[in-house]
Amino acid sequence: MHVDDTKYAFQLSAMLMSHKGYESLTHAVIHYLYSMDEVEYVAVYESYEDIRHDDRVIKRFALAPDEEDQDYHHELAQKCAIRSHGGTSKLNVYHAPWVLIDALGRLNPRRMILIKGDLSPSNMAIIEGLDKIYTSKVALFDTEERDALTHLYSRPSLKIMLEDLVTFYRGKNFNDQPMKTWLVTVGIDELEQKSEEYGAHYKNKILTTLSSLLNKNIKYTDSLSCYGDGTFALVLNLYRARELETKLEEIHRVIENHSFPSGKVTASIGYTMIDPMIPVDLMMEFVDRKSGYLMRNGSSQVQYLNAINETPTAGDTINLQGF
Repeated sequence: MHVDDTKYAFQLSAMLMSHKGYESLTHAVIHYLYSMDEVEYVAVYESYEDIRHDDRVIKRFALAPDEEDQDYHHELAQKCAIRSHGGTSKLNVYHAPWVLIDALGRLNPRRMILIKGDLSPSNMAIIEGLDKIYTSKVALFDTEERDALTHLYSRPSLKIMLEDLVTFYRGKNFNDQPMKTWLVTVGIDELEQKSEEYGAHYKNKILTTLSSLLNKNIKYTDSLSCYGDGTFALVLNLYRARELETKLEEIHRVIENHSFPSGKVTASIGYTMIDPMIPVDLMMEFVDRKSGYLMRNGSSQVQYLNAINETPTAGDTINLQGF
């Protein structure tokens, strides 16, 4: 390798190693790849798979909370997830050159980076090195940021995500926009009682099954986290109130109709609008109290939680028709 190439490789490695979290690192990798002259398009995907790879949910990495929910290359990502054996490889897709970086067997969720462009041998060598650095860093971040059972973001990661989100929306005339962003909790009713009856394996199977169901029923611009104590948190971006009501009723119905181990499972859903002017700690504390009440009482309902005024009391069901 030429001296200049060696120096450049060290600079790239130092830049990647300086990042403190998965989101920041992935944004930096995408930005760097676009700086290559031959690169026309870049997309990063997360693939949530079971051990046999026969139950797969593929989600594109969103570049911004308010981006349009359009994934034109989802089908290509699905084919790559099925056919790829991992590593870095060149593809020919409808006579167009692509490069795939696939962390199969190295990360969970599995990460894939799709790059459109006819890359030079020198840039391919850089990408192969980037693959190793990126994968090792993401593996480290995953142990810090994700829940060990479901591989979703953990509660501390959700808090950081919400703080970034409210910072993003401040100064964007949030109150004048008809489409809002919402914090939603989905809690499994009476989970602890069922766990005592059927055992910890039953509880874990319920949690992993529900995480997969939820992931399949949200947009890639939305996010899903493991909130703890049998509860998941969703951040649903840019929904009108009526659209949100329809979406949550759909999710509630999907859960009730699904065949879980040991029979039927019900869940209680609480939601509140994310207001950039409300501190995240206060918002999460409020949601803790309200969603906890719903789960303990096994109410199997969808309930609006007003984090601004705290006017609804626990157990009140809010009809969004007039919201």
